[in-house]
Amino acid sequence: MVYFNLVTLEGSEFYHLRVYQKHKFNTIKEGMSFKFSNIIKKDNNVFWATSASIIAYTSAVEVDSEVEKNAPPLPEQRPAGGLEVDLQTALKSPEKSTVRGKIVMVSPVRYRQEGALAVRSLLIKDQKDTAKVCLFGPNAETNYASGDCVKVSAVYPKTHYQKLQLTTSPASTCEMIADSPDIEIKDEDKEKVYDDLDFAEETQATKQIVLTDFTECDIYNCCDMPPCRRKKIKDGKCPICAKESNESSKSYKIQLLYEVDGKRDNKITLFQGTIEKVLRQTIEFQTKDELIVQVVEKLPIRFTAAISNNNFVNVSI
Repeated sequence: MVYFNLVTLEGSEFYHLRVYQKHKFNTIKEGMSFKFSNIIKKDNNVFWATSASIIAYTSAVEVDSEVEKNAPPLPEQRPAGGLEVDLQTALKSPEKSTVRGKIVMVSPVRYRQEGALAVRSLLIKDQKDTAKVCLFGPNAETNYASGDCVKVSAVYPKTHYQKLQLTTSPASTCEMIADSPDIEIKDEDKEKVYDDLDFAEETQATKQIVLTDFTECDIYNCCDMPPCRRKKIKDGKCPICAKESNESSKSYKIQLLYEVDGKRDNKITLFQGTIEKVLRQTIEFQTKDELIVQVVEKLPIRFTAAISNNNFVNVSI
């Protein structure tokens, strides 16, 4: 359906209004006053005017001229990473936001989706509050330390285990910025996550691993959308984004034997993300034979890692 957006002001309060009456587009002008009736409330200060709504000219509405100077942009004018706001505002916002703050705590990196997706959490603090921010992929694999200052874009509020946090998206960035001396880290800042398992120290001990032999492999069609992390196509579609397969994007899984603690011939199945991590290179292939040759010529492969749920995590070469 066709609509256009308005930012309106009454007194000192701004409202975002989405209007589904396209014939009103040339009628409503900046600086004019209108009465909007029978509109639908979608969120705090967010309303929709549908075909059933009444939009009428009205006498001038008094507004605070100083407040008017700080009008928020229309949705289509907002930065790709969202407006830069404080942590409290971002945690309440229905839209994506950009936040900045000083790191209070850093969680260990953990790997999900058969080792293909790195996950890490930060507890950051600004001048008003603290908030947990969940990072994924390359953002999670960056080294962070308490006291670093970061700027994180395109974050959304999300409730995780009944606690409100900020989560990032594939479009998010997390960059180091200049120090903020006015933000002081205190011991009580950590109380918000004292029982959060994401910040618990990794309990699995890392071990010396040697991949010794190659037994089987499987090549399959996968989704080429980055957020889907090479998910295997099922019934001609990606089970995550529902995009239809073009059969040009391939991924693989390999069964190998490995040695650890003097015990040989342990079996494990690794997916493309983990294989490329331990090889420190991308494997280019068209056929199963090409894949087999490239992996076998690298054997034996030595690295350190923890073993969790029959997968290698916290891999270090």
